[in-house]
Amino acid sequence: MLPRAALNALRREALERLTALDTQNAAIACDGEEPTPPTPVPQGETRLFGVFSRLGQVPQGAPLDLAFLPLSELAARPKEAAALGIPLGADLPHVGVPDLAPAVAAGAKAVLIHNLGQLEGAKASGLAVYGGPELNTFNSDTLQTLTELGFTGATLSFELSFAQQRDLTRSLPCGIVAYGRLPLMTSENCLFKNENGCSGRCQLPATLTDRQGAAFVLIKDGDSCRNVLYNCHTLYLADRDEWKQNAFALLLFTTESAVDAADVITAYRGGPEAKPADLTRGLYNRGVE
Repeated sequence: MLPRAALNALRREALERLTALDTQNAAIACDGEEPTPPTPVPQGETRLFGVFSRLGQVPQGAPLDLAFLPLSELAARPKEAAALGIPLGADLPHVGVPDLAPAVAAGAKAVLIHNLGQLEGAKASGLAVYGGPELNTFNSDTLQTLTELGFTGATLSFELSFAQQRDLTRSLPCGIVAYGRLPLMTSENCLFKNENGCSGRCQLPATLTDRQGAAFVLIKDGDSCRNVLYNCHTLYLADRDEWKQNAFALLLFTTESAVDAADVITAYRGGPEAKPADLTRGLYNRGVE
């Protein structure tokens, strides 16, 4: 049996060798062509895009450049959507590859997609294709790839700081989430059904409260039985200028009424402030630590 001192010496030697291996930079072979350097494009004046969870939240004639509604809402209530007097877009569910024919029939001009599996159908529909924050667009190479894939615009990751956003080479129009509760996760199982059975309660937002009393918003994902969980705090940037360095800004409306949404949109158009009580600046000041 080895003495304890000898055993400890073996451990130290093994650790030293493993550490040495970790610090070696192995050459990585690359047989393909060099990637195309990104070419920056002008971002222009910032456009406001509203993303709503229900048609009833949309203020009539709101000064938005696009109002994204759930595809299921556009399919079920196309005349009511058209009567809003705002250019419409289809907000796709976070999971799945739905048929976009109802959106085209409802007069939608654009589609907001949340995973790359939705891209082929979105392009085939003829609608302008915008990538949502779930694509986690984090660097210039990703932006170049999305450009080559045919995206009209892309939402930058909300984990990027303002400084990191400024450093990007933007090969297509870029936007950020400038208002609202940020999406945290998508649940495959219906949390409404798990608690009370399938009673139709999922048609309206609910809250999931943690042990510290923070209330996270829970919303049905399109017409599926999945749920999207949103943050307990509301991102607000209307009193800042940094969001205006982008081609567009997404305003995410989850629990807001049409009156609340109108006040927020007015604030982002330079009107009176509409700061929420649970305001957060997200990670835009400090980035990911």
